[in-house]
Amino acid sequence: MKSTSIILAVLLAATSCFGGEQETAFEESFRTAISTSDEATLKLVAFSRSTPVLFRDMIVQSLKEDRTKKVKTITFLDPAKEAAFEFEYEGVTYTTTLPVLKEMKITYDMTNDTSSVDGTTYRLGLDGDHYKIVAPTPK
Repeated sequence: MKSTSIILAVLLAATSCFGGEQETAFEESFRTAISTSDEATLKLVAFSRSTPVLFRDMIVQSLKEDRTKKVKTITFLDPAKEAAFEFEYEGVTYTTTLPVLKEMKITYDMTNDTSSVDGTTYRLGLDGDHYKIVAPTPK
């Protein structure tokens, strides 16, 4: 029984380390992309062909705004268990392009910013072995 507990502890620690590596890699990719181009930033999103233009445009606009602001902090959080990953709009039920595993909370440095938006949050899912920002898609 004691060896089973040790094995479980080691497995949990390894999973946490791997998760941390994925978060660090995504944060680096995000910071590089927003300092590079809109195109590079949009490559971080898991759009589907069926992502409606309205929702695609909302994500694109949010990411373009990220490029104009100075990022102060990026924090990765586990999504709340009660968080809704499905919603209905105009009679269509939507879900996410990838299962949501993390939320990336961004806060902006507001020192020289006159807008009232001080941060944003993106939901992330795994695409292979790396995170991507999820997008809505019809269920």
